[in-house]
Amino acid sequence: MRGHFAGDRPLPPDEVIFNQSLCITCSVFQQALPMGLHQMFQQAQSALHQVFQLLSILLHQMFQQALPMGFHQMFQQHSAVL
Repeated sequence: MRGHFAGDRPLPPDEVIFNQSLCITCSVFQQALPMGLHQMFQQAQSALHQVFQLLSILLHQMFQQALPMGFHQMFQQHSAVL
């Protein structure tokens, strides 16, 4: 339970703390909205596309290495690391 004083300084009421957190949240949205939601979604989609491209390349390289040695040996090799 919140007391009236913390040390020698009074604590602000719960409503003030809640309003300050809302102000911080609102300021973040106010900075983001001028950019436009459409542009934000385009940037997010572009970033995800790049991540999936990198993941695809890494998986392709992993399978290229795995095929010559055989999947069974690859599984044993990687499970030993884990």
